[in-house]
Amino acid sequence: MAKFAAITSKLEWHDGTVFTEVTQLIEVSGPGFSVASADSSDLSSSLRTDEPTMVKHGPITFRGLWDPDNVVHIALRTDAAARTKRQCKVTNSDTTPSTITFATAVNFITDWNVERNKDGLLEFSGTINCNVAPTVA
Repeated sequence: MAKFAAITSKLEWHDGTVFTEVTQLIEVSGPGFSVASADSSDLSSSLRTDEPTMVKHGPITFRGLWDPDNVVHIALRTDAAARTKRQCKVTNSDTTPSTITFATAVNFITDWNVERNKDGLLEFSGTINCNVAPTVA
């Protein structure tokens, strides 16, 4: 299958040796982050207050056209089933490209699905749980 050309972001998954681009993607979202909070109110306060605590990075979600002959698609599925932790990165190819890299191999796929869309094409989708702060360049 030919590479899908309409997307402006690319996802790369580390195969244990090098980063490899996940081709045929239609959509890549994330990574973002969220900040948890803890109640810091006391009994003398008439107003609830919170303090920021832990930062959680990710997730990265992706969706693409499934190619059962694509070795990267098969590797992603295999890593998801085996709960393999890997490095990953997202490159946004806008006017000024930026790359968000999760360089420590502690990221893993939490959701994996292959289904037929309304046009009869097979699509795959997944979610990567990011367990380390990324570097942005």
